Amino acid sequence: EPNKLKTVDALIARAAFITVSLQELEEQLNVDGWVEEYQNGRNQSGLKKSAAAEVHISLTKNLSTIMKQLIEMVPPAAQKESRLMAMMGK
Repeated sequence: EPNKLKTVDALIARAAFITVSLQELEEQLNVDGWVEEYQNGRNQSGLKKSAAAEVHISLTKNLSTIMKQLIEMVPPAAQKESRLMAMMGK
């Protein structure tokens, strides 16, 4: 099915991009940390999740969704033999 193949190719490309982006974010988070200080006016300050942490969380959720979509596209017979499925504990 050409349409299904195009969809799979697009999902794989998106998953690859997100994976590389997550690796880069993880390097940044290892250096800068997951929290940053904030200051709202004179009297309100504290710590909050860093922008990089927020993006990391969002991309991780997106990657999980994409992986689920890809797994669901695998024919049932092939799913039994899939190492990915075994790794995911299914």
